[in-house]
Amino acid sequence: MILAIVVAWTSVSAISAPPCFHFEPAVTSISGILVSKTYPGPPNYEDIKKGDQPETGWYLKLAEPICLVGTLGDELNSEDVAGVSAVQLVLTHNEYVTHARLVGKRVMATGTFFRAHTGHHHTPVLLTVTSLGVSAK
Repeated sequence: MILAIVVAWTSVSAISAPPCFHFEPAVTSISGILVSKTYPGPPNYEDIKKGDQPETGWYLKLAEPICLVGTLGDELNSEDVAGVSAVQLVLTHNEYVTHARLVGKRVMATGTFFRAHTGHHHTPVLLTVTSLGVSAK
C-alpha cells in the first residue's frame, strides 16, 4: 500500500514539475507572449518621474514557470533558479525594429540563459536571443 502511494505521489510530482533548463552555453528555445515593458533606469533605478531614464525592453511572459539548473564552477550561473515566469530578452540584431510586429503575440525565442547581475536586468534570468519568431503553439 505504501509503495502504491509513493509511486502515485512521484507520478503526480513529475507531471506538475516545471520544465528545467540550463544556463549558457546551452542553447534553448522557449515560447511565451512577447511584451514590452518600461522600467526606471539610471541614475537611481527607482522612478522615471523623479528623473531616472526609462529603459524599455522586451520580455517573454511564460504560460508556466520554468527553472534553471546552476552550473558548477560558473560564478554568475552557479545557483539554481526556480519559479521563473518572465524572461528579459537580450536583443543584439535590431529586433526592436525588425520584429516589432510580434509584440503581444506568442513567440518562440532561441538563445542562451544567464542570471541577472546588473540594474538593467529586470527578471531573475535573461535570454541572449539568437532567433525570434512566431510560435506554432
